[in-house]
Amino acid sequence: MVERKKTAETMSFKNKTNRIWFVKRAILGYTDNVNSLKREVEKQQHKPSISQQRDLAAEVTAIDRSLRKKTSRKDVSHPKSSPHSLPVPWPKTTGPWKRVHVDYAGPFDGEYFLLAVDAYSKWPKIIPTRSITSTVTIILRSLFARFGMPEVIVSDNGTQFTSVDFQKFCADNDIDRITTAPYHPQSNGQAERFVDTFKRSVKKIQEGKRTLHEALDIFLLVYRSTPNRQVVDGKSPSESIFGRRIHTNLDLLRPPSSESTILPKPDNEG
Repeated sequence: MVERKKTAETMSFKNKTNRIWFVKRAILGYTDNVNSLKREVEKQQHKPSISQQRDLAAEVTAIDRSLRKKTSRKDVSHPKSSPHSLPVPWPKTTGPWKRVHVDYAGPFDGEYFLLAVDAYSKWPKIIPTRSITSTVTIILRSLFARFGMPEVIVSDNGTQFTSVDFQKFCADNDIDRITTAPYHPQSNGQAERFVDTFKRSVKKIQEGKRTLHEALDIFLLVYRSTPNRQVVDGKSPSESIFGRRIHTNLDLLRPPSSESTILPKPDNEG
């Protein structure tokens, strides 16, 4: 039997085998390469590190799940009036942007935020405003110009949503305007749960010395790209409303897909 000699090259490879990363049975690269990717991601302005974004996604999901459980227990065991006023679950919608729940949050650092959440995909939109007296009609008209008019808008009984101007806006655009009373006497559940998730998450992000608007952008990116158990098939809001995943810096840790396009090298000819 011929004795195998351990060359410097084979020993070098053996020493590196315990530093190889496998993702879905594909070799991603050496730990050194992965760490360099992490450092590169962390250099990107206005973005958290990969570990921070992963932890934030888990925290946002946990906060949302916890609030749903608390709301459920509260609604069942502590009705505010007679048994006839127990909240009735909202009927499921058949597609994106058919029913939109809206609410206000704030003030945070002197600013208010109008929040709109799609009932089907849970896709959130947050619009900063100077006060809660800002014209809701103008804000929503701009939002609906991008996503289209919903069939139903759900809100509380605030004066912003009961004004003659807002009622006319809904009537002119064939939008059914519903306040929370017929279905949920205690709150606009979908919007208010999101308000709580938003407030807690943004506060957590700001602990990293980020501005309010930086924290808002980070929160929206993570929330929209994180799988949600309340969405059909457990998809993320972006997958549900747009049919695709949002590209984030977490994709740096995934191996290249078979669909990746390799651009040809340009010809050196004049």
